[in-house]
Amino acid sequence: YISQGDINKVSLLIKAGINIDNVDRFGNSPLAICNLSSGENIKEIKQMLIDSGANVLVKEVSGEIAFISRVKDNDYKEVEIYINSIKSNSDSIFEIDSIKSSIDNESALYHAVSRSNKKLINLFKSRKLLTWRSAGIENYRETFNHLLIICSSCEIPVYL
Repeated sequence: YISQGDINKVSLLIKAGINIDNVDRFGNSPLAICNLSSGENIKEIKQMLIDSGANVLVKEVSGEIAFISRVKDNDYKEVEIYINSIKSNSDSIFEIDSIKSSIDNESALYHAVSRSNKKLINLFKSRKLLTWRSAGIENYRETFNHLLIICSSCEIPVYL
């Protein structure tokens, strides 16, 4: 029903208590199906799933974590929605650099920096999500230098 954009049937299934993180025979969760679809009502269905507690850290069919895919796509609005979901569904302190790609083992922060995405970095900063301790950049001198340039332009303090 998701790929068809049938918001009424999806809503009924959610209200009936369906497991919104259950995967289909291809390994796609409902949220992953939304991310693969572009039809009518998909954004509304995606928001409904997230509001109902869908796991935004689930792997998509590509093997990548949904949240990291949105960072890699420079999708600011989706990243912000996902951050809100992670923070509201977590009892622990959430650090952006602790979420690693399932494909290349790099952090969300690393991918934002490597794409020179100041807007995402500032989002992470404004939400007090930056700790840098496991940003996955210590072995990458070029990326580290890139990080210093980005951080200085975004007015993010860096302690060496």
